[in-house]
Amino acid sequence: MRIRLLSLGLLAALVHVSQMDHSSQCKAYAPGDVIIGILHSAHSTVDNLKDRVCPEEFSCSCFDLYVFARILAAIYTIDSINDSGFLPGVRLGYAVYDACADATKALSCVEHMLSTNGSFPVMDDYSEFRPRVKAILGEQYSLLTIPVAKLLSVYLFPQISATSSAVVLSNKLKFPGFFRVIPNDAHQTEALAQLIHHFGWNWVGLVSMDDEYGKGVHQSFVKNAKDLDVCVAYEEVIPHYLDHEQSEQRIKEVARQIQDSSKAQVVMVILRHELVDLLFKEMIRMNTSRVWIASDSWARSTILTTVQDINKVGDIFGLDFVTGNIPGFDHYLQNLTVRTGVRNDLIEKYEQLLNHTHSFPENCSEPSADSLENSIDLPVVFGETVAIWCIAHALRDLLECNETSCPGDTNFPPYKLVEKLQKVNFTLNGENKFFNKDGDFEDGYDVLMWVPDGESRRFEVIGRYTLQQRQVEISSTNIIWATTTNNTTPVSQCSSSCKPGSFKKVSEISCCYNCIKCVYGTFNTGYDEDECHTCPPGTWSPPESTKCEPRTEKFLKWSEPYPIALVVGVIIGLLLLVISFLCFIVKRHALIIVASNLLMSCFMMLGLAVSFVSVLLFMDKPTTELCRGQQTTYALGFTFCVSCILVKAFHTFLAYMGSDPVRRDRLQRFDKSVFIMVLVTSVQGLICAFWLVYDTPDVDQTPPSNQSMEHVLQCSEGSNIGFGVMHGYIALLAFICFLLAFKGRRVPQDFNEAGVIIFSMLVHFFAWLCFVPIYITKSEVRPITQASAILVSNYGIIFCLLLPKCYQAIWGKHTTEQMRTRLHKFSEFRNRASVDSGRSSNDEDRQSGSEGSINFTHPPSGSEADSGFMNLSMRHLSQGSTSSTAEDPLSVLVPEGPTALVRLGTAVRHRRRSQSIVLLSALPTFILLSLSQTEVLLQDRATLMRVNGSQGSQGNMWIHLLSLVLLAALVHASQMDVRSSQIKAYAPGDVIIGILHSAHSTVDNLQDRVRPEEFKCSCFDLYVFTRILAAIYTIDSINDSGFLPGVHLGYAVYDACADATKALSCVGHMLSTNGSFPVMDDYSEFRPQVKAILGEQYSLLTIPVAKLLSVYLFPQISATASAVVLSDKLQFPGFFRVIPNDAHQTEALAQIMRHFGWNWVGLVSMDDEYGKGVHQSFMKNAIDLGVCVAYEKVIPHYLHHEELKQRIKEVAKQIQDSSDVKVVMVILRPQHVDLLFKEMIHSKTSRVWIASDMWARATTLTTAQDINKVGDIFGIDFITANIPGFDHYLQNLTVRPGVRNDLIEKYKQLLDHTPSFPENCSEPSADSLEKSIDLPVVFGETVAIWCIAHALRDLLECSETSCPGDTNFPPYKLVEKLQKVNFTLNGENKFFNEDGDFEDSYDVLMWVPDGESRRFEVIGRYTLQQRQVEISSTNIIWATTTNNTTPVSQCSSSCKPGSFKKVSKIFCCYECIDCVEGTFTTGEDEDECHLCSNGTWSLKGWRKCEERTEEFLKWSEPYSIALLVGVSIGLLLLVISFCCFIVKRHALIIVASNLLMSCFMMLGLVVSFVSVLLFMDKPTIELCRGQQIMYALGFTFCVSCILVKAFHTFLNYMGSDPVKRDRLQRFNKPVIIMVLVTSVQGIICVFWLIYDSPDVDNTLLFNHSMVHVLQCSEGSKITFGVMHSYIALLAFICFLLAFKGREVPQHFNETGVIIFSMLIHLFAWLCFVPIYITKSESRPITQASAILVSNYGIIFCLLLPKCYQAIWGKHTTEQMATRLHKHSEFRSRMSVDSGQSSNDEDRQSRSEGSIGSETDSGFINVNAYGKHLLIFFYTTLA
Repeated sequence: MRIRLLSLGLLAALVHVSQMDHSSQCKAYAPGDVIIGILHSAHSTVDNLKDRVCPEEFSCSCFDLYVFARILAAIYTIDSINDSGFLPGVRLGYAVYDACADATKALSCVEHMLSTNGSFPVMDDYSEFRPRVKAILGEQYSLLTIPVAKLLSVYLFPQISATSSAVVLSNKLKFPGFFRVIPNDAHQTEALAQLIHHFGWNWVGLVSMDDEYGKGVHQSFVKNAKDLDVCVAYEEVIPHYLDHEQSEQRIKEVARQIQDSSKAQVVMVILRHELVDLLFKEMIRMNTSRVWIASDSWARSTILTTVQDINKVGDIFGLDFVTGNIPGFDHYLQNLTVRTGVRNDLIEKYEQLLNHTHSFPENCSEPSADSLENSIDLPVVFGETVAIWCIAHALRDLLECNETSCPGDTNFPPYKLVEKLQKVNFTLNGENKFFNKDGDFEDGYDVLMWVPDGESRRFEVIGRYTLQQRQVEISSTNIIWATTTNNTTPVSQCSSSCKPGSFKKVSEISCCYNCIKCVYGTFNTGYDEDECHTCPPGTWSPPESTKCEPRTEKFLKWSEPYPIALVVGVIIGLLLLVISFLCFIVKRHALIIVASNLLMSCFMMLGLAVSFVSVLLFMDKPTTELCRGQQTTYALGFTFCVSCILVKAFHTFLAYMGSDPVRRDRLQRFDKSVFIMVLVTSVQGLICAFWLVYDTPDVDQTPPSNQSMEHVLQCSEGSNIGFGVMHGYIALLAFICFLLAFKGRRVPQDFNEAGVIIFSMLVHFFAWLCFVPIYITKSEVRPITQASAILVSNYGIIFCLLLPKCYQAIWGKHTTEQMRTRLHKFSEFRNRASVDSGRSSNDEDRQSGSEGSINFTHPPSGSEADSGFMNLSMRHLSQGSTSSTAEDPLSVLVPEGPTALVRLGTAVRHRRRSQSIVLLSALPTFILLSLSQTEVLLQDRATLMRVNGSQGSQGNMWIHLLSLVLLAALVHASQMDVRSSQIKAYAPGDVIIGILHSAHSTVDNLQDRVRPEEFKCSCFDLYVFTRILAAIYTIDSINDSGFLPGVHLGYAVYDACADATKALSCVGHMLSTNGSFPVMDDYSEFRPQVKAILGEQYSLLTIPVAKLLSVYLFPQISATASAVVLSDKLQFPGFFRVIPNDAHQTEALAQIMRHFGWNWVGLVSMDDEYGKGVHQSFMKNAIDLGVCVAYEKVIPHYLHHEELKQRIKEVAKQIQDSSDVKVVMVILRPQHVDLLFKEMIHSKTSRVWIASDMWARATTLTTAQDINKVGDIFGIDFITANIPGFDHYLQNLTVRPGVRNDLIEKYKQLLDHTPSFPENCSEPSADSLEKSIDLPVVFGETVAIWCIAHALRDLLECSETSCPGDTNFPPYKLVEKLQKVNFTLNGENKFFNEDGDFEDSYDVLMWVPDGESRRFEVIGRYTLQQRQVEISSTNIIWATTTNNTTPVSQCSSSCKPGSFKKVSKIFCCYECIDCVEGTFTTGEDEDECHLCSNGTWSLKGWRKCEERTEEFLKWSEPYSIALLVGVSIGLLLLVISFCCFIVKRHALIIVASNLLMSCFMMLGLVVSFVSVLLFMDKPTIELCRGQQIMYALGFTFCVSCILVKAFHTFLNYMGSDPVKRDRLQRFNKPVIIMVLVTSVQGIICVFWLIYDSPDVDNTLLFNHSMVHVLQCSEGSKITFGVMHSYIALLAFICFLLAFKGREVPQHFNETGVIIFSMLIHLFAWLCFVPIYITKSESRPITQASAILVSNYGIIFCLLLPKCYQAIWGKHTTEQMATRLHKHSEFRSRMSVDSGQSSNDEDRQSRSEGSIGSETDSGFINVNAYGKHLLIFFYTTLA
């Protein structure tokens, strides 16, 4: 009884704890089952932030209507979701918090959201952390979102934003729970740069904020602007905090800069709208207008549109995210009320402001008197709605909602919602919404212009930027400019435009230049070009010429139209494969799927997927790897696919052999599916292996044969034999599949894939037939054509073998009973086939007809082992319907109930091997089913217990156990756990100092973190360990010295593992008490045991930690974190450091380079905040000192990043390849440098390395193997000193009594090699610690501890004997004392400046060889006061030069004859460029190469030119001969066909085909064949016109005859509807149809000849190359397209008419062959399209080939088969008469059955199938073979 009472008490306590605490921080609250936190800045500023000296509650002002509307939009959406029942039984609630546009306040709000009753738990594993708030919406500003997202990453908590666009938030390693419904800023800045470039502006000003968002957009814009040749005239930075004491002054300075820069008429502004308001008012006061480019932070600010005199500021453009309307939201705002049971202080505040019952501060914009819907541009808040709907859809998935309920647990851990958000995909307002892998939406941007509207402005969308095309599209026609008087586009350029024919002589800034005329042999075509381009081989130009174009490398770029089309084709193909796979899996019990052998089909899809992927390898610049991958990937993938088809075809053939049991049994031995697949694919693998070994594909380095301006880069096939054998092998396999399927075509249709196999193999043949001429001519479009052929082949298989089955599986009408009936009929068929096997050949036709009406439902017995699902299903079908298994043929594969797994095991044990494989392949499904049955299992167990009468005892046992667990948990939480795994060392004391350092250098598998579990760390870092020991030693020394009388300092060491999320988790543990953390509005009395934090080492970790600690004004001091941003006391009021910031370091490094005369350097940095900051600062200092950066490389900072090793190799390759760049600046962690050095040593490359402070004294690197081979190393480090007695301490490393130190124990274990050391970590040296580490480098830790000690001595009012002050003080008080610290240590004065930094100097170090290692030697110093480097160079011994001279690293060297100087955009250097083909120089250092005279060209670097030759399709060339042979054979076949038709004109097959129409058709083909001959010889205007006109009229005349035939067949089909047939019969005028159709084409050709006739193309196809390719131009592209489109339209009409008439009995229609011939025509010309688009020199060859293929398609489909039938056909007149009688019965039955119900459709289709299966023995019956495919096509077309 007591235990039960205790349980109830604990349960009540937990329920009370679970209630949410609604403090004053919460501005609006609505209860619900799931609470969504809404974090927005309803007020735009925190009052007196600069005066904040106590962590009291924040006071906010300046109510923001725009943000208020965003909050209301989110609330309205939540209410709408609740009202709609989208989450049945679940009500969404919300809690709104006001961040006041301050990151510190935002973090405080987050703590309140996650708290329960004023605290939240601090744990190592947050997998069961279940706060009431499950997701957070917001914040608006990236400045606030970044620290919030970083804090939430500790808990893997979902956060979604509609406005925060900073690029860094896309990093899923840093922010795994962050999502946003907009793109990131990388796209915005690119779009803005393109917008500026679009209007021709290249001289712009840049004004930004000093926060993370402003810096990120600033840096990204500068990069994008540079890429588009847009220069920044000036860069101004304004403090982001509105009440900053310098804001007003900085606004005036910036306004003055804008006014003075009269040439820079365009200003890019990256500010919050409040700051833009102040800037605009200043510009209006100064009467200065400009063109303003707005970032997304103010592009739609309606507040600014109503600023007084806003029309005087000039034109305003901007970008905004794609918006939308929220239905009903405007009505909601008009009737703004608070629902019952809901609290909303913001609405009350808004009403007070409108009624002026609340005073409004002077520095805030007063809200408009208009209603809210009139004051705010409502579509802009649409993003909030999208974000809420994303959460709702994720919840619906997580809670397993259906139409009536959501059975899932609403009190879930938030990390589970992250998993569901990653998969969100829904439609809203007709648009698909989903997150990409980075958690971003990929919507585009609207380009806005602020158009004057009376005294205000309104927004008008003038363009769009799409992320897919990465291109701005602007409609400039209706723009009315305010900054110009004549409505012309404003000019914003540093220099006047240089006209075409001249180039810019660039000064120090690339956009400022003089205009120099182009000399002979050079040209340009546009304005403001940087240089005159040397004409390509074989071209020339006079001075100021604009006729030449630069020769460029040409290959398939991702951004080009056709590669995009290929990629789309691949994506669609892969998507169709995924859909097919899902269909096959989901519908695996469908008989059509069972019959098709699921496992084999899946293997076939796998092969197709590999084949599709191979297409992607044809894109991008060819490399050896890509060239090899293209062919081998396709060869193996497609061969594997065809091997699966071969297995299917062989099974069909075996079924066909059922009539001959003896032969079937002999062949049955070879029916080993897996063996066939492996053998077939292995043969191809051997072919590829020999190919790769002996003559592998590679990049074709041969220069173009015609020396074109474009060097077409493509892959050579290496061995032509290997290439041919590979493709020939695939063709052989396809042909075998074709033959086997053809032989088995008469097997009943419903379980026979013969037709679709035949069709798919023919598609493959025709696709590759089109590729052959391209391959022979070695055309530049060969890769395009090969990729297209691969796609066509793959799609042929998909549309033939996969999609029709999906169609039938989903929408098929055949029932199980019908299938059993067909099984019975098939048995009769097999018996009859055995009996009739001895019949004479005269009876074969009757037997064929009998077979045609029977449906094959069972495989040959011998193939049972490999038939998979098919055999299993068929066996169940044959058992009848008496058992449940028979009712569901595959019920054994779908276990139900709690005994599912038991039944599964039984099923597996009782199945044969083949069925076991099938069951095991479905094992993942069984696992999921078993998991879903867990609850059922428990219920069954409970039921069993009740049956046994043990309910009472078992229930008490569970209650007792639950009570004990809850009691133990509460007792454990009430104690302070100093033995927590988070704490690595602990010593008790009166004042505890937290030491936060990364004793381990990496977190394991961070990229795979999907649960907020405890972090696992590796790679013990001796350097950091020594720093920790130095801090501990200093603390012990202070305690022993009595510096703080009566006060004992303690410490708690936490390991951050070099990860910011882990560091934040450590801080939570430091500040917690009894396992929880207090959450308050006012932290003035917050008194944690830890009073100050030392660390972190890296700025990457220090920044988020310092931001979190700013909530409590908690003191943090660092000895190494040097990022500039940490000097901002508004953002980091409690942060201090005993070193200078990085602004001084980068200036010192740049001065070192200038000292040695190095002006051409490489730059390698990390992608974290520290790396980006130092990178940006160094770039600025380098430019100021005349140092140029040759390349900039960025490496991931996370050591276990999946791309790290690859990126290291790429960087090493870049360094190795940049041989003229001898100096490399490296901003990396020591671990990264170690990997880079190893790669450089491996490549035997040495350089001069400039080290940042992060690794300048890394002793672990000094002892690296072969370290002396990397070259010279310089660096700077903070001034260091020895710590007295510290070396002795390290020699006797022990732990004092009462102290815990796991790190020392770990270190000793590593020395003893007790634990295994990870491979990716550097193993610690066997030397003692004092020998392994450069001890003076850790001196900073001692200084930091002494700073804390001096601040404590002041705070505790210590005297010589005692410290009477309270040791349990609030930590913020220590901040006040640290600001005043001033003491002497080692004879030097130590104090903090106003930014919390020391102002010590830097030592300049050189790593001097010392045996096999290196040692540090100080060779100079940089003093902050003088800002000058002083270096003693006399004793330097250089390792990178042989004669001990200073290495040279300069951009330029003397240009030898055959080259010229090209001044680049980098002002300090130029390049020596070899004269390209067609140009030459004779002297050194010439400014330009001279162009060869007209008609000549020269090789690269040559001084002589040769005459140009003409090239055209000569009669003696191989391909011309091939075409001529093709024409001759075609004409011969036409003559043979004509003779056959005349001689056998009385044969029924000839009579039925309409002799006269067939002869007319042959006449048209003759004209078409003759047109091919006109493509040969030197083009003339007569030949050019004759080519196109003869083909157009001849082939059109031929197709018109086919149209007549198809129309006749269609009329026969319409026999079931006499009325419609009679109406159509009036149009059955063959001669009129032929004349009319051909006349229309004649009219098209006449217009073509009159208005823009084909002619000889005198354009030099390859920019005046040595070889002038002569070919015909098509004249008018429109008419050329109309002509071909008209023929295609006729072919398509023929296809449709034949398709509709396909059910007419075969011997009285030509539907199959018409369909097939028209498809051949369409496929042939489809292959011609890419050749035409690319304007290849092989275009005439390809067009001639397409004509031949089309003609041959008609000959082999419509003519030769009839000749064969007429001459060798076996059918007698009596047989034909009998079939005619059957046709009459068919027509009658169609008329009678036209009114039957849908239940009779299956019998009708079987009847029709029996007729349609009577095939021509001489040709393929498309109606029978492709039935499934044609049904699918027909459905699609309908």
